[in-house]
Amino acid sequence: MSNPDYVGIEGETFTDSELEDNFQDYLDNEMPEFTFGNLSYGAGRTLRQIDYTAFREAFNDWIDSSDHIDEWSEDHPWLDEDEDSPECEDCGEEMDRDEVVTALADHGRLMCESCEEDEDMDYCYECDKVTEWNDEKCAGCGRTWGYDKGEGPDDQ
Repeated sequence: MSNPDYVGIEGETFTDSELEDNFQDYLDNEMPEFTFGNLSYGAGRTLRQIDYTAFREAFNDWIDSSDHIDEWSEDHPWLDEDEDSPECEDCGEEMDRDEVVTALADHGRLMCESCEEDEDMDYCYECDKVTEWNDEKCAGCGRTWGYDKGEGPDDQ
């Protein structure tokens, strides 16, 4: 059996393909859908199938910017059994492997299920924290969900 490609902060290991799937899910959740006529496709799925090179470049940037995923090595410190479990960045609650994988796919950061359940709260990459959202607008910076600050349809 070959070595995995990546290691997560909790010591879990991932293949390249598993993390590509997580990244596709992340893009599908964070970016607006691609619409053609009456058909809609997730942004991650669309990018992965139409321009795989651009998908991989964005994937590599996502991995490089992550504090929770690193390239695998046999002596990586995250593989140490004595390490503490990762904690939710909002409330500090310890998270298990499934929660970590889901949180990274959905939010690109560690957020436990309890913090995620608050429908009006979500992570804003512009504010770099969990903020309140009202009608698809961040209460912290005014960014429209799925758009860069100042580039949303209501920002013109």
